Amino acid sequence: MIMQFPVPYQDELLSSVLARFILRQGINADKQALEVLFGSRNFVPSSIFQGHIQLLLSNVGHIWNISPEQVIDDHSLLGVFKPFMDVARCDAQKQELIVGNKNQSLTSIGINASKLIWPQRFRYCPVCLKYDLDTLGETYWRRHFQLPGMSCCSIHSCLLVESDISIHSSQRHAFVVPHYEKSKFLSVGAAMVESDTNQTVLSKQIYRLL
Repeated sequence: MIMQFPVPYQDELLSSVLARFILRQGINADKQALEVLFGSRNFVPSSIFQGHIQLLLSNVGHIWNISPEQVIDDHSLLGVFKPFMDVARCDAQKQELIVGNKNQSLTSIGINASKLIWPQRFRYCPVCLKYDLDTLGETYWRRHFQLPGMSCCSIHSCLLVESDISIHSSQRHAFVVPHYEKSKFLSVGAAMVESDTNQTVLSKQIYRLL
């Protein structure tokens, strides 16, 4: 039985929460991590649309007291697409994330992926990163920074920095945590570049969709 599980941060991607758990537990084998968290080694994780939520909560729900629906609302990207789906489709996608046997894709959600430019690497705000390290002692992947069209931090009005960590990991069964202690991944000293007004307004509008 899992006895410890990290407290999820505000706006943290579910995959980031799981990556922090794996790091803290010192689990080095990716498939072993899947078995501990989900009770199965037979699926591929997703950085953006992590499903199998019911399986996850059956193993960590005694520590993380949250409903599957709240996990989706607080730690997934589905909310940004809700305005473009009818109620029936939205409910179906939620159920797929909760009890489905595979992770979601943009096609299944009904979004034309070819019209969206998704980031290839995880992005972060250098000001948020410094704040996290000063106050939390670690950092995490904020979900809204990974959305198409999101180019700046809506809080600090500075451009996001692209990390060296691919959103689509070359390790098919791995969850990836921000390795801020290794400068090749995240730079604590990354320069803050102020965004223009239009970028800031757009980022705030996208954030409100979540």
